[in-house]
Amino acid sequence: MDFNDYSTQKSLPWKPIALLAGGLVIVVVVAVLVIRLVTSVKQDQALVQNGSSQEAINLVCEEAVDPEACQQKRISDLAQDQGSSQMCDLLESAELMDNCYWSLARVTQQITLCEKISVAESSSRCMDDIFEVRAFSAMDTSLCGSIVQENRRNRCIDWIDPVTPANCGERDPALCSDLEKDLQARATLDQTLCKEIVDESIRDNCLEFITDKWEDLNSDGDRDGLTGVQEQEYGTDPDNSDTDGDSYLDGAEVEAGYDPNGSGLLE
Repeated sequence: MDFNDYSTQKSLPWKPIALLAGGLVIVVVVAVLVIRLVTSVKQDQALVQNGSSQEAINLVCEEAVDPEACQQKRISDLAQDQGSSQMCDLLESAELMDNCYWSLARVTQQITLCEKISVAESSSRCMDDIFEVRAFSAMDTSLCGSIVQENRRNRCIDWIDPVTPANCGERDPALCSDLEKDLQARATLDQTLCKEIVDESIRDNCLEFITDKWEDLNSDGDRDGLTGVQEQEYGTDPDNSDTDGDSYLDGAEVEAGYDPNGSGLLE
């Protein structure tokens, strides 16, 4: 039998077909994403154009899991992007409106937006936020004076112009003794002096500084074989394992009796 008499059937080109199908899937996915993006933009535009229309708000967040949270975020974002409080007015809840005004006030630094907040305490805090930012930006303690909350006002002044032993007599005489003890404690690393400080903030900072300092002194930060205390004793650099640059670790030189700061033996 001559097998050549039978017509040869060619196999289908599966690879090109698979590639074509994969390409079509990618095109469809991209098209869907583009349509969703365009729809989202149109929804935002509709929200702006339709003003207070409840339908426009629902259009943006109708498919959200939490429509109310969606409304707050979308409208707040649009308000900040446009710098317009009218977007905040679209919210029905007074709480959501207040949050929107407050967020917009932080961005635009407009006091008038804080005045729109319905809760007096929140309105005052909003204004304090703006006055504080203005004071910090200008490094001007006089602007701190506009802050209503006393503790916050004092912190603003102290941050810009801290009370020091040099000016404590004019600023706050009661702190002069505490500041002097703080300086002595830091210089001698004596925590007992910190504990005599009356002001809680200064006392805590003093204790924390000395605790951290002793940890540094008892550790070998640069791993040269010398602790921080020994680095001070020999005058070596605590951040450089080879202070004199002779390719030998400072600790190894000290152990061998050589000067880690240069040539020669230790005295």
